[in-house]
Amino acid sequence: MIYDGETRQVAARHADVTLQTIRDWVLWFNAEGPQGLLDGKSPGTPPKLDASQKAALVRVGDLLYAGGKAQRFTSPRIDSKNTHGTGCTLASSIAAGIAQGLPLAQAVARARAYVWQAIASAPGFGHGHGPLNHAHTVGEFTGVE
Repeated sequence: MIYDGETRQVAARHADVTLQTIRDWVLWFNAEGPQGLLDGKSPGTPPKLDASQKAALVRVGDLLYAGGKAQRFTSPRIDSKNTHGTGCTLASSIAAGIAQGLPLAQAVARARAYVWQAIASAPGFGHGHGPLNHAHTVGEFTGVE
C-alpha cells in the first residue's frame, strides 16, 4: 500500500478491511513474500481472511492516500519469483514522475505500470528472487550510431 503519513487504521478503513486483516497481510508478506498472501499461514494471530478476501488476492493493489483523498490502483497479480527490487523501483519511478512534473496520482499510475511490465518481462536470473527487467522501456541497442 502507498499512503502518505497515515496509519494502518486509515489504510484498513480505505481498503474496507479490518485492522487485523492489514496486520495479517503484513505478517504473511514479510514471512512468505507474495505467495504468503495467497495460501500461507500467518506467523502471528490466526488468519481472518475469508474466501472472498483470498480470492481478491489474484489482483494486487496499492492505496494512495494524499490530500485527504484515497485512490486505489489495481492490476493482475503476476506469478513470478523475479521481484527483487520492486519497492525501490516503485519509489524511484514515482519520484521520477514527480520530478518530471506529473501530478502524484499520475506518477503513481505510471510507476505501477512500469514495475508491472518490469516483473512481467524479468530475465529470470539466479535461483532465488531474481531482479526485474529495468530496461524494458529501453530501445534495442545495436552499437552503431
